[in-house]
Amino acid sequence: MKLFVKPKSKRTALWIGAFVALSIAIYFPVYLGVIHSDAYNSATNFIKQNQTVNRLIGGNLSCNLKLFSGYSIKHTFGSGRAKFNIYVTSQRDKGKVSIGLEKSRGDWRIIRAELHTSKNSNVITLK
Repeated sequence: MKLFVKPKSKRTALWIGAFVALSIAIYFPVYLGVIHSDAYNSATNFIKQNQTVNRLIGGNLSCNLKLFSGYSIKHTFGSGRAKFNIYVTSQRDKGKVSIGLEKSRGDWRIIRAELHTSKNSNVITLK
């Protein structure tokens, strides 16, 4: 099965290349804005300080967000909602934290957090 089909003309190849380049040029700044947002920082701080995560995954956590999926931020004038699927790793184990936040009066607070570990198929509610 072929993953890529050779374009029939140079013009088609140029349009495909332009579309890919434009998509990356638009999407990458959005991704950078998300990982530098107050909502994402609140979520990662919660994860790194959570005793359950540190006990099950390990200390000295690294938190990562996938480039093209796993996050949503919507906010207006001091209120909003955010959702992230943050992948956590340590030297001992790895997992994923699905976390929801809500912004009211200018502060992001955790409204839901669930840990999915690689060793255990159970979902652990955090808080």
